[in-house]
Amino acid sequence: MSNLLSLKGIYKSFNKGTIDEMALFTDFNLDIKEGEFVSIVGSNGSGKTTILNIISGSTPIDGGDVCLKDENINKMKEYLRARRIARVYQDPALGTSPNLTVLENLALADNKGHYYGLSFAFNKKKKAEYQELLKSLNMGLEDKMNTKVKRLSGGQRQALALLMATMQPVDILLLDEHTAALDPKTSEEIMELTNRIIKEKHITTLMVTHNLRYAIEYGNRLLMFNQGSIIIDKSDKEKENINVDDLLKTFNEISIECGN
Repeated sequence: MSNLLSLKGIYKSFNKGTIDEMALFTDFNLDIKEGEFVSIVGSNGSGKTTILNIISGSTPIDGGDVCLKDENINKMKEYLRARRIARVYQDPALGTSPNLTVLENLALADNKGHYYGLSFAFNKKKKAEYQELLKSLNMGLEDKMNTKVKRLSGGQRQALALLMATMQPVDILLLDEHTAALDPKTSEEIMELTNRIIKEKHITTLMVTHNLRYAIEYGNRLLMFNQGSIIIDKSDKEKENINVDDLLKTFNEISIECGN
């Protein structure tokens, strides 16, 4: 498999020019192969969410290169990257429009990158297509097409956000703690749905999670971040041999080293 995404010599600091200046990434490198489903874990402040922000373009870098399909996208605006890089957040309101209906949200996602309005999508054929898509989620959303998204349950909203993020072909999908705000049962349902969509559409995916079991159970590669560095990188068979206790042991060792 060839590299789909490459981060080369990334340097990123915060509070630049102040006494609180701190370099999170210094000469950070990461290659993601096409088709990989990568789980990323790490303590707060380890850099796992920041790396998603760097990839999506919401956080600029101070040095290095971000390359997508061998194209340097350092200067590409965030809204242009969004046509190729989909993202689902912990808060579904960031990936959906709460005051619009389910149907209107799907039309927006379906028209992503086009210049025509919603009216073009609102025909019987499209509505039927959307209803079938919603039915496949097994969340009862096919009966709520005219309901405003803010009135849906947390699980329904996150399922809709997942569907919207992957309606159009994308190069890479970023999942940013997308189950963290859900109750345990709903979280399990969303993870199963996530895994099914990724497999069916063969989407290269990076998933940041605090759930160590999810990190082990899902995907074919696992990364652990610590203070802007990757301290665990296991794929395929090596990843299958990792268990939660192994990860917890590493977390505890890091905490002791940091004086916590």
